[in-house]
Order: sequence, then structure tokens, then C-alpha cells
Amino acid sequence: MDQAACPHCGGASQGLVCAFCGTLLHPTQDAETEERALNDFHGLLVTATPENQARLLRHGFLPDSPSVLIEAGLRTLLLLRTDNAYSEVATCAAGRLRTLGSKLRVLPETDESRRALKEFDVALRDHERADAKNSREVLVFVGIFLAMVAGAIWLLVRWLVK
Repeated sequence: MDQAACPHCGGASQGLVCAFCGTLLHPTQDAETEERALNDFHGLLVTATPENQARLLRHGFLPDSPSVLIEAGLRTLLLLRTDNAYSEVATCAAGRLRTLGSKLRVLPETDESRRALKEFDVALRDHERADAKNSREVLVFVGIFLAMVAGAIWLLVRWLVK
């Protein structure tokens, strides 16, 4: 395939998906082409640095076909489950999974889509729990640190006043 300018970022790319931002370069007419574009997209994700993975997950290709939406969600689940729950990549993977689920919800419901949405929701709930737990741990740490600083200042003032 010839070089094509990305309509989103203007970058020159080959294939179906922009190598810089993950946007679809050529309109797709069928699920087979979307599947190839999804393979291109996830090929880019595998080789990208964490910073570029986050950008690709935020702006990347979103399929329209129900079967490819489910496949995209399952592949994103892997990123969400294997990455550090507190990283930007995991946060962007969670956002992508929410978006894929939203697109899937507006399509006619099938047994396959119902099962996929249930799995997406469980993974997102687990991610949100882990994120909330991390926030609580950080707040406790900061609170202990501030209490220690206040105690040190109090002791210093008491020592200087004597």
C-alpha cells in the first residue's frame, strides 16, 4: 500500500491505520477489513513505547462491526489486566474499553455481545477498585508524612522555646 497522509494528525503512514495516532486511514466496508485494521492497530501497540501506547489507545481505530468490536474489547482487556493498574496505559485502556462497550451497547444485542459486555464491566470495575485502593494508600501515606512533619515542627519549636 502507498504512503497515505493521516486525516487526523497528518502523519505519513502505510497500511490501514496511522502509525502515529492509530486513526483509520481508509474507510472500511466490511468486518474483514476492520479485522485487518484491528490487527494493524494492535501490531502498533505491541511495538510502541508506553507513552505511544497511551496515545494510540486514546485516539486509535474503533471498529463498527459487532464481532470486531468484541475482539477489540477482548484485546484491550489483556492490556488492562497485564499493565500496572496505576499507569497511563491502563487508564487509557480502561477508557478505550468503556468506549468499545458503549459502541457495542447501541448495536442490537446478541448472546455474544451480552457476555462480552459483562466481562468488560467486570474488568472495568476491578480496575476502578484497584485505582481507588491506590488513591486511599497515597492519601494515608501523605497524611502520615504531614503528621510527622507537624510533629517535628512542634518538637523543634518546643526545643527552641526552652
